[in-house]
Amino acid sequence: MHIEVKRFLFDEQYTIGRVYIDGIFFCHSLEDRDRNLSDSMPVAEIMKIKVKGQTAIPTGTYTVANTFSPRFKKYLPILFRVKGFAGIRMHPGNKAEHTDGCILFGVWDEKTPSKISHSVRTFNALHESLVKREKKEKITITISKEIVTM
Repeated sequence: MHIEVKRFLFDEQYTIGRVYIDGIFFCHSLEDRDRNLSDSMPVAEIMKIKVKGQTAIPTGTYTVANTFSPRFKKYLPILFRVKGFAGIRMHPGNKAEHTDGCILFGVWDEKTPSKISHSVRTFNALHESLVKREKKEKITITISKEIVTM
C-alpha cells in the first residue's frame, strides 16, 4: 500500500495536501507549515530550520506501521526514520494546532482553508484499510509538493 500526500496550499500556519492511496484520490491532509525541508538534507540543517510543533515533516518517502501510541492510548500509524522528528503519527484532527508535526486527514473546503472537517470518519477509513493491508504488504507514504501550473 502506498499513500501519497501532495502538498499544494502553503500558508504561514498550515499546509494542505491531496492524499492518494495507490494512485487514487482519497482525501485531503492538514499539516503544520511547510518550511521546505527534504529528507535529502542533513539532520543538522533540518534542525536549524525546524520550529518545534510548527513545522511539517520533510518531503520524502517513509515506512509506516501501526503501533501503540502512549500519547493517544491507542494504535495509530507511525512514520519511521523522519529526519529531525520523532513520533510522527497519522491521526484525526481539524486544524494546525492539532498536528504537532503529524499528518491529519479529512475533507478540505476553500471556504475554510485553514481547517479540515470529517477528520475522524476519514481517518478511520484510512486506518481500517491500513490495518487490513499491513499484514500482507509493506506500507509507505511519500510526501511531496504538487506542481501547479497556470
